[in-house]
Amino acid sequence: DECGVLIFYEDFTGEQEPFVDRMNEEKSFKNRVKTLFGVAKTLCDIVDHVSSKINPVTQRTPYFSDYETNTYRLNCYKSVTNKIFLLATKLECKPSSDLLKQFYENVFIEYFCKNPLVDLHQPIVAPLFRTKAREFFLKKK
Repeated sequence: DECGVLIFYEDFTGEQEPFVDRMNEEKSFKNRVKTLFGVAKTLCDIVDHVSSKINPVTQRTPYFSDYETNTYRLNCYKSVTNKIFLLATKLECKPSSDLLKQFYENVFIEYFCKNPLVDLHQPIVAPLFRTKAREFFLKKK
């Protein structure tokens, strides 16, 4: 979320233990998540800062959408509510920031934000949300 708290994690490549279990048990996992978020947040902030200096009157602010290393691509979508969505993919996958925007609009808003029973600042543990997220990304594979 906007405070740097991981509210949802899913591995679509294989069987992983549930997100909440990993967050409670694995300190190294928490550190990797914090590092990844820090990199993405820093890149978003740099792009925001530089783009405001280059063209301060632009109607559409450019934003950091993907970062490529020699082993993976980190895709990013920053919502209007400042939620940052990250998706790590193989290099051969095309950039996926538009896919993350679709996820935000069609899954996150519908199955998380509109759910009156959830705390918007706590990890997502709702089974329906997890199911819809898996369906969304596996369908797009």
